[in-house]
Amino acid sequence: MFRGLFLTSASALIIAASACANARADDLSSAYELVLKNPADAGASLAYAKLAEQHGKPRLALAAYERILLNDPENAEARIGLQRLRRVLQPTSTQFRLEVGTAWETNPDNVSSGARSEPSIFGNLAFRDERSAGTFGWRTTGAVGFDFVNNDSDINYEYLGIGTGPVIDVTPGLSVNPAIGVAAANLANKLFYREANVSSTFEGAFAGAYETLRIRGGVRHYGPYFTSDSGYYADARGKVSLPGLLSEQDVLVIAPSLKWSGIDGSVTNISQEEIQPGRYREWGLELAYYFPLTDSITVGPDIVGWQRYYSEQLASGEKRHDNYIAPGASVVFKDLLAFQSDLKVEYNYKVNRSNDDFSDYHDHEIRLSVISNF
Repeated sequence: MFRGLFLTSASALIIAASACANARADDLSSAYELVLKNPADAGASLAYAKLAEQHGKPRLALAAYERILLNDPENAEARIGLQRLRRVLQPTSTQFRLEVGTAWETNPDNVSSGARSEPSIFGNLAFRDERSAGTFGWRTTGAVGFDFVNNDSDINYEYLGIGTGPVIDVTPGLSVNPAIGVAAANLANKLFYREANVSSTFEGAFAGAYETLRIRGGVRHYGPYFTSDSGYYADARGKVSLPGLLSEQDVLVIAPSLKWSGIDGSVTNISQEEIQPGRYREWGLELAYYFPLTDSITVGPDIVGWQRYYSEQLASGEKRHDNYIAPGASVVFKDLLAFQSDLKVEYNYKVNRSNDDFSDYHDHEIRLSVISNF
């Protein structure tokens, strides 16, 4: 008897599921018939696209959104749907960027007196993995790098960091990538710091310009060999790339930044882009202009500057403040060594002016590197 009841129940479930599937197929067919009657009717195509997505047929929905935009290029709902489905259907891709090279600096220690010129070698491997995750994308980024100075192991530096999170389309042409990350660094062959961070990166394209904004906050724990304490930091960095400013192939890059550090301790000048120990607030700006001399040679001037205001009080009773500026220039020889492998030559003159005499310094730096994308 129980076997008969089981078979009867199973048959009923199969029939019900089949009927439900047929009903959904009929709904989709009916919606498509309305589209065929009037292909220019955005409302009918939107209804069909939504049904197709609900039925797990993203390619049909994608075609519907594309059809809407042919007749109504400014249809916001269709643009968002198209952007979302392109991300859903995109194949998994992982891109790497490797940069290795050598540098020569007149003052790698950034000291106010007694500077000694030294060569160095450096390298950085960064990756970006993009894949589909349901109705949105998923991005993982990371980097590992080193900078070794000849005859000065006290400033040898290694770094490792990784972050991951979804990519969510907010409006047509605008997406946000909230992420969590961890990082660690060594200085002088000892643990310098380890950290955890959260960030949100906004990306968009408006009026021909590509724009990004990353807002980040984190907590750092410094190693026992350094005077810095654990603490919090926050920063924001924007970037606007304006192509075709003076010619068809040039680009102007504008990158403003804000930083805040609530970390006690002495300042170690490892990288001007790094959050450094010390309680301070900072605003900065980077400008770069790139233009091609030939199909294979791109040149351009650039300049980086910032002002930093410390909570630290000097012996004079003043609070410390620094003004940093670094003009420079670069030449890139595209595909000189192999396909997607460029040779880059850079020069920068770095100057820091501070009301703390021990923090005044200047430095000439020349860098030669090979950059490969794969």
